[in-house]
Amino acid sequence: MLVRVGMRARWVVASVVGALFLIFFVFPTRSLLAQRSELSEARQELEVLDEQNQRLELERQKLQTADEVERLARTLHNMIWPGETPYVVIPRPSPGTTVAPPTSTPTP
Repeated sequence: MLVRVGMRARWVVASVVGALFLIFFVFPTRSLLAQRSELSEARQELEVLDEQNQRLELERQKLQTADEVERLARTLHNMIWPGETPYVVIPRPSPGTTVAPPTSTPTP
């Protein structure tokens, strides 16, 4: 019976040591690895956002010039200066399409 108590005590001590090992080493290590992964992802996202920020800053500076504002007004909004005559280029119909002749009503 004395052997059984000693064996149980060893199992209890081994279980306590194993639990302490898990609590103090394994779980914190997993948390540390997870935090490192999150930090790496955050750094990558920050790099992407910095690049976007630089592109947007260049675009903002470009939009501050009168030439760029005029170019955008002309191309995007078809605006013209007073006194200018607008022209619209109509493309030729493709060879496969036919244009219907205008219908006219006979005059009596």
